[in-house]
Amino acid sequence: MRFLLIVAVFLLARSPAVHPGDSQKTRREFQPAFAGTLGPPHYFLEHRQLRRPRVGLALSGGGARALAQVGVLLALEEHGIPIDLIAGTSMGGVIGGLYAAGYSARQLMDITRNIPWGELMVDTPPRSTLFIAQKAERDRSYLQIRFNGFKPYIPPALTPGQKLITLLTDLTMRATYRASANFDNLRIPFRAVATDLYSGKEVIIADGDLAEALRASVAMPLLLAPVSRDSMLLVDGGLVDNIPVSVVRRHHIDVAIAVDATSKLRTRTELNAPWEVADQVTSIMQRDHNERQRQAVDVLIRLAEEQRTSMDFSNLDSLFEAGYRAALATMDELKEKLSANITGSNSNALLDDAIEIAHVYVNGSLSDWPGAAKNVHSNGQSVMQIRTQEIESRLAEHYGTGDYAAVRALVQDDSVAPALHLELTPNPILEAVSFSGNTVFSDSVLLSRMQSPLRKPINHIRSHEDLQAIIELYRSNGYALAEIHQVSFNRESGELSIDIEEGYIADIKIEGAQRTKSLVILREFPLKVGDIFDSNRSAAGIQNIHSLGLFDRVAINITRRLGDAPSASTGERQPTAEIHIKLEEKPFQLIRLGARYDTERFGRLWFELGDENLLGLASTLFVHGVVGSKDNAAILSWRVDRLLRTYLSFSAQARYRYSKHFTYDGGPRSIGEYEDRRYGVFFSIGQQVRRFGAVSAEVDLSTIRRRGITGTGYPVGRESLNTLTFRSVVDTQDRVPFSRRGRYAHLAYTMALGELQSEPSFFKFIARLEASATLRKRHTLNPRFMAGTSDQFTPFSEQFRLGGQEEFYGLHDQELIGRHFVLMSLEYRYRFPTKFIFDTYLSPRIDFGAVWRDKNDVNYRKFKRALGISLGWDSPLGPILLAIGKMEQRRYRFTFSAGFRF
Repeated sequence: MRFLLIVAVFLLARSPAVHPGDSQKTRREFQPAFAGTLGPPHYFLEHRQLRRPRVGLALSGGGARALAQVGVLLALEEHGIPIDLIAGTSMGGVIGGLYAAGYSARQLMDITRNIPWGELMVDTPPRSTLFIAQKAERDRSYLQIRFNGFKPYIPPALTPGQKLITLLTDLTMRATYRASANFDNLRIPFRAVATDLYSGKEVIIADGDLAEALRASVAMPLLLAPVSRDSMLLVDGGLVDNIPVSVVRRHHIDVAIAVDATSKLRTRTELNAPWEVADQVTSIMQRDHNERQRQAVDVLIRLAEEQRTSMDFSNLDSLFEAGYRAALATMDELKEKLSANITGSNSNALLDDAIEIAHVYVNGSLSDWPGAAKNVHSNGQSVMQIRTQEIESRLAEHYGTGDYAAVRALVQDDSVAPALHLELTPNPILEAVSFSGNTVFSDSVLLSRMQSPLRKPINHIRSHEDLQAIIELYRSNGYALAEIHQVSFNRESGELSIDIEEGYIADIKIEGAQRTKSLVILREFPLKVGDIFDSNRSAAGIQNIHSLGLFDRVAINITRRLGDAPSASTGERQPTAEIHIKLEEKPFQLIRLGARYDTERFGRLWFELGDENLLGLASTLFVHGVVGSKDNAAILSWRVDRLLRTYLSFSAQARYRYSKHFTYDGGPRSIGEYEDRRYGVFFSIGQQVRRFGAVSAEVDLSTIRRRGITGTGYPVGRESLNTLTFRSVVDTQDRVPFSRRGRYAHLAYTMALGELQSEPSFFKFIARLEASATLRKRHTLNPRFMAGTSDQFTPFSEQFRLGGQEEFYGLHDQELIGRHFVLMSLEYRYRFPTKFIFDTYLSPRIDFGAVWRDKNDVNYRKFKRALGISLGWDSPLGPILLAIGKMEQRRYRFTFSAGFRF
């Protein structure tokens, strides 16, 4: 009885008022079910949003397997399933965050295909980003131990995650939607799930920097370093909630969808690395919780590809296809859930009666009602039976086209001719478009990105797409902070005004630099206060700062200042973007170690001990030492790669070297052995040529003492060597050794300093040119040319030396000595498709060259040819080479070497 009373009251409340003269008529009005309001700056005009069920999507972790969720997103897109909230854990958080920021499923497919997954865990800066001295430093050491005071520093994970945060920052900055510190501002509201290591609690990240949130959610213990946020230390959200259905449920969702890409437990053979064991423990602990989350969801999409592990990033297309198929298998169930919620939320659900309609009018013109059959009424009139839900649905279809400012339906019901009138009010006509605030792109360029035609009614959907296209133009060119600041439409003139905020920098702040001076950091960052923020230049600056070698991690966060109104005095908009460069300093005291063995010089050890950030100015102070059977050295060095804000460099050394060498006289047997001791000081001042070259002037003040051990072929005694050298080096090689691309050019001219030189004056010039080019990833050609000349007074210690497997096959180390030489080599290097523990190379090479004692001895008949082949392994301890070669009439010579050269 109470239910019937409620229905009666509701019917009376909806009945239209009866006016004089309408006693024989009733009038009913219908409108679509509306929710909130949308409008500028995302649309040209304010309009209402149609009501529909709210859909939430929970994306799980699962490493590589979680990439199948991109295929799920594609299926949802193709079937028009709207998403109102995304919550993601770990890799699911990365996918969900990027999708929420505006990337389509197909764009995510392209992005994930192009990511070098195997290199993400290697945070060493690319060699191309280092200065020349830094490249030489890297090319000679393999073990590095840092110290906090007198205690060795143990890093919290295998990698700090610099390469990953750089990638995520670039992707989020290029996305169409920026979070602007709140993830509800994205195209789809988003939540990232992480775990606080201090409390063990789940952390739902809904604001801040999106790239940092994604990096925190995916920070697998032992593999990726944790992320500091406020007073928390965040790691992978999969530790506490790997399928975040409960997070979705907290946000008033009508239909919750969960995608389960979690991995099966690893087998005995798959538990090798510490992070794999940690992942197994997490999976075991999460089994019961994951099952409860699966039960709490409305629609569960579960990945069926059971064989793929979480670390297998091969053949991603099969993963996308697996996710796509899994989503399609649940599509009927999903649409049924959505339909049930639409019916349940309809305001006229209790009044879904059938109305008899004789005529249908659209804006006063007689029309038909598709699908409705006409029947003969008892009074003989032909009528249609139309349900009220059909009317509301038809109105929603019209309004959903975006062409109309308002829609409604009126039913004029009398005994003579019941009629349905659809009143569709079109949007105003767009007559003109003007822009303000744009300096990067002209009005004509921005207008060309828009599809809304002039002198036609505005379409809400197209207006949204037009504004998106403008922002995408800015984003694709690196202007990551550009936003549509204001959109206004003058209904009288039909003119649309679009005001653009291009993202001017108001301030640059540095966080986390305890010892390093701000000067050192800001000189590497190319953007300045007052510039328009450019993500391409910002990324280059972050790379430059990281390449200093002083920081475990370098990231950038951006905040907006309040109040960006134009200046009252100039009319210009005030900069509002604050750039925060966030740093995590390394301990700066360290030891570097290296070792090498070869069949010529035998074994030797090398070490460096010192500080790589002296006085916080990125200058290095080190003691170097070499200990070996034939080579020993002790060096104290100070180096500054950049003086203040310039690209000038400086270095100074005090050094002592001791070495033993054999002499030869045209044959493979030695005729003598001597020892060489030299000590002195060295100074260099130069100019960096960006990060691929340097020119310098060097002064070497040394004393040499040479003593015979056996035989002849060398002078003995003491000599002073005081020289000035002008040097130019260009090095764009991607790696050393086994370079795959790049060039190396070295030119040096040396002359004796007359006033300081006790020996006769001399000069010498040397040139070395080398290039590498790789075809089809495995085939590398490496041509090389070297030549040198000097005058007749060049002392024995400064004459050119040639020999050894790495220079000339078939010759002993320094077997040929003279004042002039030429050497040409051509090497082909093949990288095996299968690793034999390490990357393995087979390298045949031909050498052609000669050395002459003096210019009267120069003769092309002295050119010698040698052939050889080597098998090499690129190990972390340095290259390992087995080689065999032969020079013309001589016997084959076998050599072995292991370790970096120093």
